[in-house]
Amino acid sequence: MALENLSRRGGQRGGRGGGSHNIFGVCTGYELQKPQKGVKMDPALDFMRVTLMRDAGQLKAETNEQGELITSICVSLKPAEAGGTYVPMSIRNMEEGRPPAQPLGENGIVSFKDVEPIPGRPGYFVARRVEAAVRKFDANLHFPYSGMVSVRKEIDDRVKKPDSLPYQNRVVSMTDYAQVFTDEQDLKKKVAESFVTAKIHGASPQVIVRAIEMNEAGAFEYALSRELSLWDKDARAEITPEQAVERFISGADGKDGPDILGQFSDPNVILEVIPQFMYRTGKASLPSSKMLDNNNQPRVIAPKDMWRYDDNVACRVLNEKGRIEAAYTLADIVMSRRVNKDPETMDVHEYSRTHSTFFQEQGRYQGRFRQEELVTPNLPETLVESLKARASEAAKAAIAADKANVTPEAEQEPEAEQSSAPGMA
Repeated sequence: MALENLSRRGGQRGGRGGGSHNIFGVCTGYELQKPQKGVKMDPALDFMRVTLMRDAGQLKAETNEQGELITSICVSLKPAEAGGTYVPMSIRNMEEGRPPAQPLGENGIVSFKDVEPIPGRPGYFVARRVEAAVRKFDANLHFPYSGMVSVRKEIDDRVKKPDSLPYQNRVVSMTDYAQVFTDEQDLKKKVAESFVTAKIHGASPQVIVRAIEMNEAGAFEYALSRELSLWDKDARAEITPEQAVERFISGADGKDGPDILGQFSDPNVILEVIPQFMYRTGKASLPSSKMLDNNNQPRVIAPKDMWRYDDNVACRVLNEKGRIEAAYTLADIVMSRRVNKDPETMDVHEYSRTHSTFFQEQGRYQGRFRQEELVTPNLPETLVESLKARASEAAKAAIAADKANVTPEAEQEPEAEQSSAPGMA
């Protein structure tokens, strides 16, 4: 399989600089021990060959002149901890398949956690565990992406809307495509371009309009952002990019628009538009589904362990009022394309789903960026470092609140009404 353009990467890449890392890549084969009579096989000597889809610390996902990914490594797994009740997947399990899971063949997409080099064996690594993102990759159906991801809380409106289904949104900010704007006409142009950039694979395109202010030292001072979509939740109808930006400028969808546009003359303020897209979690991968036991009954789960079942826990921070709000963090995802055909009108609706979010680096311990504090290539280094420090502190505060079981009830999801938009049902 040609790997060119396999993964659209959404910015803010890079590792911690040392120690272990998480990698995201494509399986290109296996190096397995040959069984020998009377000799017990060592799982640590079984390896999977993986082509990197993104950078991981000092490992760089390089490409050739044709744009194909070419950085290949071999990864094994550490033995399971003694006395544990959970039997982790082994490399041989991945190759053979461990029921009910199917084998992961060549071109399958995987995420390895806590990968470290094996001393004395260049190109060989050992990881703590492995997860399969896609076991049988199909370029027409599966779309890998690495970037800034915000997993929103699960919404269940069935009490008010009996015909509705629970859902959980994932929002991916394409920070590498952020553009600076200088006036209203430039804003309109950049917003229109950003909606086109974000319209991929049946997801719902959105645009962030942001004003971020630096202090005299070049560090973070203040920021304000607004999310634009092509869905009018009051009229419950689609709108055009031109209508969306006009509503923003006039303040029809909130006062943030005029407040942001009032910063044109401030030399310490950077004004940007950032494309992003939103799509859904697959039904079986919703937190409410994961938290059912073998008898289809809800498990009793301590708040400090919720992150194991709900990816939203790794994407939230506490705001100034001490309440939860959605944030963004580095993650790898694979969107799965779906097509629905209306039996009456025969209209075809394309949309996307996902099954898992593979958090980069230290997972829930990595930086969590508020929407208005996302890092883009347009920001000076002093401001970037300031924002990264704030994101790290935000993650530590949220984790401490979770562990102490003092996290307050989450605030309502932004743009939750978009659940009714065409192609999102």
